[in-house]
Amino acid sequence: MKNQQSLKQYEVVLFNDSTHSFDQVLVLLSLVLRKNPSELVETVQYIHDLGQWTVTQCHFELAETIYNELKQCGLKVKLVPIKKESE
Repeated sequence: MKNQQSLKQYEVVLFNDSTHSFDQVLVLLSLVLRKNPSELVETVQYIHDLGQWTVTQCHFELAETIYNELKQCGLKVKLVPIKKESE
């Protein structure tokens, strides 16, 4: 049986920075999430405008992989457990 952490949902939050251009973030995010860049323009705009945005929500193992890949690209990211209303 899987442990509780692996079953729990997490979100990967990406932060805006002054190092990477809009287009660089768009390309890196599309490579890591394996999505077409045109699908992520709105997400990257939110990151740019609001300073941070959740780029995905998924189980721990996948969230941790995405987090690590974005971090290796030099992007500022945070891995956050999603609390259920009963928690």
